[in-house]
Amino acid sequence: MRIYIGTFNEKEADEVVDDLKKAGVGCDIRSYLNTLFELEYFVEGYIKDLKEKYKEGFVAKVISDAEKNIEIAREIFKEGMDTKYFDSIFLEKSVPERKNYEEIERAIKEIMGVEEKMPIFSVLSKNLDEKKDEIAKKIGEENFKKYMLHLLKEIDILADVHLILGNNGIEYREGKMYGKINETPFIRRYFDVDEEEAKKLGLKKEYTIEVFKDVDVYANMVDVIYEVGRVRKLCNEKQRYGKLLFILSLVDEIIGKLKGKKLSINEIIEDLGEIYRKDEKMEEEIFIEEEAIREILKVMEKAEIIKIKNEKVMLKE
Repeated sequence: MRIYIGTFNEKEADEVVDDLKKAGVGCDIRSYLNTLFELEYFVEGYIKDLKEKYKEGFVAKVISDAEKNIEIAREIFKEGMDTKYFDSIFLEKSVPERKNYEEIERAIKEIMGVEEKMPIFSVLSKNLDEKKDEIAKKIGEENFKKYMLHLLKEIDILADVHLILGNNGIEYREGKMYGKINETPFIRRYFDVDEEEAKKLGLKKEYTIEVFKDVDVYANMVDVIYEVGRVRKLCNEKQRYGKLLFILSLVDEIIGKLKGKKLSINEIIEDLGEIYRKDEKMEEEIFIEEEAIREILKVMEKAEIIKIKNEKVMLKE
């Protein structure tokens, strides 16, 4: 009997197999080609032409927003301008609500021990995980979450405007910006709509197909039970092996039910088919199929933990 650990790329699969072997657990792997298929709808063209075609509705709004951002960029861009300085000025003009987060930014920079003039994106790239709890405690966890969501919005805005500028005359070299923004900008905008809506709006289609190799890794269940100590240690060190810990908890559950008595297979199936656990921190409801319980019992018998005779189950002496 095998336990499915997960699906990984080749490098990850090698690491998983190595971890399990060190814990004394044999593995089976299955390699295969997988595909991802994605369909997206978009409009593209010169802004002046798109504005003629889309005079109202959400497509027109998206085109208008892109035009405004290009005009803001045109207003502040200078040849050889530092990209980070451009970002700072651009956000001030295009995202006025960022002023609401100035105090939070100052508090974060103070905790991170950096100068106030340092861009916040550079600040948060410096060991944020180590200071996250301290920041949340000082500014409030809810405020911290709101700020991080706002920051993600700013990152998306900057990525988008630089994509547009890169397609319209601006080059990026060594952290600086060069060139001239095209007088008639060309844009491409994607929309999350269904096929019917896309047809109504006259949107174009873009298909993306990715072919890649995946590896399924399975652990030998008998080995997992034999090497319970080493497997528990591995599970505690690395969360990806949590499935093994769950299987071991079921084995413990069965052993606990069999102490000092015999049970029929059907009694065990009835007891384990639905498990409800609750404590101060969490509650969980677990459903286990009959065939899965029967397989676990077979493996436990093979591992010489239990003995099954005439549909009766008992601990092996």
